[in-house]
Amino acid sequence: MALRSYTQMQCWQDSRLLFREMYVLFKESSALKSEFALKDQMIRASLSIMNNIAEGFGRFSNKEFLRFLNIARGSCYEVESMIHAMLEVELINHTQSIVLFDLTNKIRRGLGALTKTLYNSISK
Repeated sequence: MALRSYTQMQCWQDSRLLFREMYVLFKESSALKSEFALKDQMIRASLSIMNNIAEGFGRFSNKEFLRFLNIARGSCYEVESMIHAMLEVELINHTQSIVLFDLTNKIRRGLGALTKTLYNSISK
């Protein structure tokens, strides 16, 4: 069965969850409340993942969709790098980082599988 909406895609659902986790983390953490620039960048990067999946889905070709999935993948790595930075300076604890790393890994795997499927459809 073909997907009718990007909201049915697991990688988009996971990226929505990552965005929510980031938002809640910054809202509830006293250590992060004053980190305005970091908050802005983390929220924007996590939002970029889900928005690029959605925008790519709305394009008219698999080739364009692939381009947006690659951008989403890059944003996923950006989020992961910032998680490392936050952990390094103890803005988050190890348990929080594991939850976030697990989500970014799950999103990347989903994006990779989707990218492979789309690439194979273009190559035929």
